[in-house]
Amino acid sequence: YQRRVHGGLVELPRRLFRHSNIQTLLLYYEFKASSLYWDADKAPDWSDLRAEVHNFDRATEEGHQYRGYVQEIVHFVEQFQSDMPVTYWAPKELRGQQAATVEVTYNALVELNRKVKLTIQNVQQTEFVWRRHRREYYFLQAVVKAASSNLPTWRIAFSLRSERRGFFASAIDTMEYLYWVRLRKWVLRLAGVCCSLLSLAVLWSELIIPIKPSLSVVSYASAACASNPVMLYFVVLLTVGYIAYCAFWSLFQLKLADFYALVPHHSNPMYSAL
Repeated sequence: YQRRVHGGLVELPRRLFRHSNIQTLLLYYEFKASSLYWDADKAPDWSDLRAEVHNFDRATEEGHQYRGYVQEIVHFVEQFQSDMPVTYWAPKELRGQQAATVEVTYNALVELNRKVKLTIQNVQQTEFVWRRHRREYYFLQAVVKAASSNLPTWRIAFSLRSERRGFFASAIDTMEYLYWVRLRKWVLRLAGVCCSLLSLAVLWSELIIPIKPSLSVVSYASAACASNPVMLYFVVLLTVGYIAYCAFWSLFQLKLADFYALVPHHSNPMYSAL
């Protein structure tokens, strides 16, 4: 926990400063796209799984005791195949296995069913992460284009999003434009400066704990607000809240086998801590 706190105290302000630059953020998304590509390529191959399922289908003729179970798996796979998003196929080679003779047993069907469910879960998870990443990247490109335009339209033209409708649509578009094009850089830099000062205060206060009399910034702030309970609560809440946020923020940045992954369509890994 202590290492996570210190990591967050340093990394959070640095992340804010880095992300205040749209061009730097675009480079980060391009690097992350290559990482997603290789993650998808190392995932279980869908075409190989379909070939294995069809081998089981050919091995169970009419009247076979496991024919009904195999047909259920085949129908499930083909139904998902018809709904499979095109983007998932991009990083994968359509290899596929050749027809082979398989022994259809109860244990083999249990293992096949497990592989089918696991592969479909991986496909859905990969597709969601890829679509979200692509959408965010193209939105940042639209922001850069709007910022470089000589004729500002006070609206970010984003092709992957339907046009807003309603009474407040124009106002929302204008506020979005003002934040992303005019204000975001300065807001994140100001937040980075504030977080840097808080991090320095916390680290300095921890460093000089053994020194007497105390030279802790937090201690001086608490003593100055001792006569005002509201301000004292604010100082304590700000300090403890910032430390807790840095600790849990850095913890959720770790990629520990998707322990902290949240994916829709019931595609979270079974071992996810969330």
